[in-house]
Amino acid sequence: FAWIIGAVFFVSGSLKLMDPVGTELIVTEYLKFFHTPSLIPAAFGIGIALSLLEGLVGLALMTGVFRKAAAYTAGILTIVFTVITLLLLIFNPEMDCGCFGKRIELTHWQSFLKNVVLLVMAVIAFIPFKEYGMPRTRKYIAFFLAAAGLVIVCIHCARYLPLHDNMAFKPGAFLVSADEAARFKPVPRYVYEKDGEQQVFGIEALPDSTWTYVKVLEPRPQITKTEPAILEFSDAEGAYHNELARTGQVLILSAYRPQELDTLWWSQAVQLQEDLKHHGIRPLILAAAVPDALPLLPESLKDCTYTADFKTLVTLNRSNGGATYLSDGSVVKKWSRRAIPGPIDLAVLVSEDPLDVSVSSSTNGRLSIQGFFLYELAWLLLL
Repeated sequence: FAWIIGAVFFVSGSLKLMDPVGTELIVTEYLKFFHTPSLIPAAFGIGIALSLLEGLVGLALMTGVFRKAAAYTAGILTIVFTVITLLLLIFNPEMDCGCFGKRIELTHWQSFLKNVVLLVMAVIAFIPFKEYGMPRTRKYIAFFLAAAGLVIVCIHCARYLPLHDNMAFKPGAFLVSADEAARFKPVPRYVYEKDGEQQVFGIEALPDSTWTYVKVLEPRPQITKTEPAILEFSDAEGAYHNELARTGQVLILSAYRPQELDTLWWSQAVQLQEDLKHHGIRPLILAAAVPDALPLLPESLKDCTYTADFKTLVTLNRSNGGATYLSDGSVVKKWSRRAIPGPIDLAVLVSEDPLDVSVSSSTNGRLSIQGFFLYELAWLLLL
């Protein structure tokens, strides 16, 4: 049971560390739920610390090191998580529990049930608390090597981007208008019966009153391809220009917290604008603020700067000030603020097939996650 609890803790902490910005958003929701807005500025650090603690406790339980400390910590965390998810179940706020970050979403009931099961296993595994014996020396080596991998992934994702993007604007996603997106919404189907025979009807062609309603079937999408994403942004007058991101080659610099961007970043944006025009790529700057509220905005960038909401921009690119490349409305590749593409990168980018680039970007992300977990599993099993 201790190993199972450890595996859950490790996976939970790892997935949250792979998307620290998403974890920050989850922590922010919790702070609002518990009416502690004064702690919101520290949400990023709190999320990192708690996720890292979860991951390390999970590794300790799986390797069998620091047994007493790991048992106490896991037991306390499990109790706290159970109480919190019970409160979520009772008050039912519109928020995700964040048990596994933004990658795996659970309902309040599922989260509470999961924690109850873990609590029962913890009671069986850890009570009564006593001396659990000493592990072999090699288990400490396995723990520290696995912990080093976890910390490295944490630092990388905190400085750059998540290892794998599974959000609405992931590589390969298509930007569409709100009207076009309606075609992708789940379509309900209804079962009616007449003369002992049942038949399925769509909402647009329901039968007459001679038929008897039986039940509604689970909705299914009309179109079974990549789920579309709606990217809306407007100018200073409030007029939307969403079509600019859906035609041709476009590179978007997105700033969901533009007040945190310094003069150097805006200077780089000016240089990038010139490089993009040289390669025939349309530059767009989307900020969670109106252009007039951006005191550092250079005059040359005003014509390509638009306003979008915070949620859209943090979903588009997890890095504040990061870049996203699109081709004919398809998301191709993303960069963090610390790795904005230069002239050589742009030259290579426009020479390659956008589909190949997006597939490669998505595949590399999945392989990175698989490689990380294989690395961790190797040390846990081999030592």
